[in-house]
Amino acid sequence: MSAASAQLGFAAEFVLFLVAVAGVGVVLRAQLLGSCRQDRMLLAAGFAGVGLASFLHGSLLVADAGASAVAVPRLLGIALLAAGSLRGDGVAPRRQLWLGLGLLTVAEAITLWPTLADLGVVANGARVLGTLGLGAALSTASQRSISARVAVAATGPAPAPRRPQPTGAMTSRSSPWSTTSSSRSTGTSAQHACRSTSTPTRRTTCR
Repeated sequence: MSAASAQLGFAAEFVLFLVAVAGVGVVLRAQLLGSCRQDRMLLAAGFAGVGLASFLHGSLLVADAGASAVAVPRLLGIALLAAGSLRGDGVAPRRQLWLGLGLLTVAEAITLWPTLADLGVVANGARVLGTLGLGAALSTASQRSISARVAVAATGPAPAPRRPQPTGAMTSRSSPWSTTSSSRSTGTSAQHACRSTSTPTRRTTCR
């Protein structure tokens, strides 16, 4: 294997590992790419399997890309991702995810097929393109979720309806003012009565 092919293989495994870790976080925490809890668990397990295989081969813990320790988790992860995305909400993220899974399957077929063992560069190139497809699916799903949250926040909650005040409360509130005004009018009339009665008394006294 040439140095360029080795570097391309390491870059493919490293990027695929990062996308797999991000996929687990997006599926479990943001609850995207899955319509129910069962689908999200399948997607999370699929991303975990793909990420485990990329870590083992990229870190050279398992040097052979066709070894069972690398091929079995990766193929199982691809199958789980395909099963978990069958009932996805968005059409565009699901197509991007399936495109990426198809390219990863092609890369694994080239790696495991004995007569195609010399096409390692093609396998690594397909693996890079498949990783980009998975990343595009995660990005599209995240953008749709952010747009939906912004739209909900922009509309805001509906204002609470005002409760009509009972008639008794209005009467009780206005009764002190009516009592005061009636007392004032009563006092004024009483003063007028006192003046009218006191004036003739003074006149009779002067006479």
